[in-house]
Amino acid sequence: MLEVFITSKIRREILAKFLLTPKASFHIRDLGRMVGTEINAVRRELMHLSDAGMLKKRHSGNRLYYETNPGFYYLNPLIKLFSCEYGLGGEILKNRESLGNIKFAMLSLEFIKGRASSRNQVDLMVVGNLNQQALESLVKKEEAFLGKEINFMALSEDEFGFQKTRHDPLLVGALGQARVILCGDEEKYCSFFK
Repeated sequence: MLEVFITSKIRREILAKFLLTPKASFHIRDLGRMVGTEINAVRRELMHLSDAGMLKKRHSGNRLYYETNPGFYYLNPLIKLFSCEYGLGGEILKNRESLGNIKFAMLSLEFIKGRASSRNQVDLMVVGNLNQQALESLVKKEEAFLGKEINFMALSEDEFGFQKTRHDPLLVGALGQARVILCGDEEKYCSFFK
């Protein structure tokens, strides 16, 4: 869907690298290899993104590295947008039919930004009549790719409603954090967490 709004495939791929790993630094040649294009095209895109304030330049020896500017005004909205197309969020939306009848799905914004998971934080929440095995398989695949554990909650609507009325601490924490809604009605599912 992003190709409708950002027509340059190279720009989309470069943005995805920076937005889904906002703490990483990239050298121009590395980015060229990652996105599979010539260095001049990458250089042009990096110049545009730097001029817009999204990227910062950092010299290390005689090499120039680019990294995400954490103070960029549109950083969080762009991360949210790209996480629905790439990474775990993109995989959930692409495989939505095989995962069952998903009513609501969200990712923690801090998880997307690279925070290490802890036992009392939820990285992914999915609510609906779910194919638990398919969801677990997708999460394990993403864990292997990321090299870290993903804490997730998979709940039926009844379980979600029950835990919400009981103000379950794990659910309250999950819905109270900055989040990316992949699908579902945020007002309905997060109404007392505004």
